[in-house]
Amino acid sequence: MSAARRSDHSKCSSSMPGATRAIAVRTASVAPTGSAVASDPTTIHHTSAPAASAPTPTTRITASPRTATRAAGVRSGRGPSCMARLRPSSGGAPSYGDRARTRCQPPRGVARSGPRLSRCAGADALACSRPARTEGGRTVTTRIRREPIVRVRGLTAAYQTEDDEPIQAVRNVSFELYPGETLALVGESGSGKTSIGLGLLGLLPSNATIEAGSVEYDGAPVPFEDEDALREIRGAEITMIFQDPQAALTPTLRIGDQMAEVFTAHGAERGEAYQRGIEVLGRFLPRPADVAESYSHQLSGGMAQRVMIAMATALQPRVIIADEPTASLDAAIRDTTLTFLEELRDHRDVAVLLITHDFGVVARLADRVAVVYAGEVVEATDVRTIFSEPKHPYTYGLLSSLPGIHRRTHRLQPMRGQPPDLAALPEECPFLERCPKAVGQCRTEPAPRLSSVAPGHVVACFNPMAAPLRDD
Repeated sequence: MSAARRSDHSKCSSSMPGATRAIAVRTASVAPTGSAVASDPTTIHHTSAPAASAPTPTTRITASPRTATRAAGVRSGRGPSCMARLRPSSGGAPSYGDRARTRCQPPRGVARSGPRLSRCAGADALACSRPARTEGGRTVTTRIRREPIVRVRGLTAAYQTEDDEPIQAVRNVSFELYPGETLALVGESGSGKTSIGLGLLGLLPSNATIEAGSVEYDGAPVPFEDEDALREIRGAEITMIFQDPQAALTPTLRIGDQMAEVFTAHGAERGEAYQRGIEVLGRFLPRPADVAESYSHQLSGGMAQRVMIAMATALQPRVIIADEPTASLDAAIRDTTLTFLEELRDHRDVAVLLITHDFGVVARLADRVAVVYAGEVVEATDVRTIFSEPKHPYTYGLLSSLPGIHRRTHRLQPMRGQPPDLAALPEECPFLERCPKAVGQCRTEPAPRLSSVAPGHVVACFNPMAAPLRDD
């Protein structure tokens, strides 16, 4: 790592507040909360466990599972590769895209700190290990309480069309997001991933409404009906990196003024806010003072995306919703951006909701994965399992159609058909017409709901895949 990057990281670390900022919000949820999460199989969350005394967040374990596995002769770290390397088309060494797409890395909290959060049992279910770090030549792990920072239950959102016919873009979505982890939402374009992210912050367009469900942040309902209280959360506690930075930036304001607004909206003085904005820009862009004097149309797509990332992380939020955060970036900047998100997650306990269709980014960054199809979650599990043992035929088809996932001796397998019309969804499984595994039950019964097929693995399918995804 260069000296400049080390300097940037040290500035970031020193500016992180030591305590969680309390937020007073009015309890105005979208809809009454449903049954307890532990009894709801449609909620994507870590495995529940009996109540037990848990170590405080500052408790340290001197001998981590990583140290124990090394002593036993078991190789720890990133773990074995489960995807064969792809020969780069450009002759020489693999590019970042080749490396990311052709290797299935286990979640960082797994290989370095023992069992996954979703597999903890007993007392450890209430306090699971964060990624290990080294202090004074020894491996240390920090214990954190297993309480979600974001809880979504039954979220349903619809868009009003010109024909006054509502289209449900999000249907009965439930999940939990924990501090220090990355949950990835994956699926085809138009599957509803972005609408889920926008719904968490009350940023859906004017023709969209949340019809049902609830969103909780830090144990309290997100106050969608109270704009002032919502502003206290939005930008400071939960932020979003938007997919289209040019559309998200204001074209009539200089970048420096837009950066300053991030701070003035939360109490900073104008002069101080402008200087702080330049400092934050300097973490991501060269010549930040010149960038601050520019308008959005004067920036390239990659520069605009880095400005968006700077805005989203300026106030050290606890939750980042990252919608295709690397879509406009070249390979080098893309790698730097992903490293930055990894450091926020691993060292500052930031929770990341990653929205993407890039499985290379998923393999590198995600801890858990939720597969979205036609507005609903059809499968959810940890990242290693989603790559090696996908159960839903849609997930299996997505992975089978990607280059470099597995070494193949024949052509890639395309997924037949098109996604269903959200304005005319069938009562049966929405994947029915495209599914190679459809059986009679799929054609005669209403769409299946999420059900558990293994600890921490839920699937909405009557006839899930039996064989793992493997080399052909």
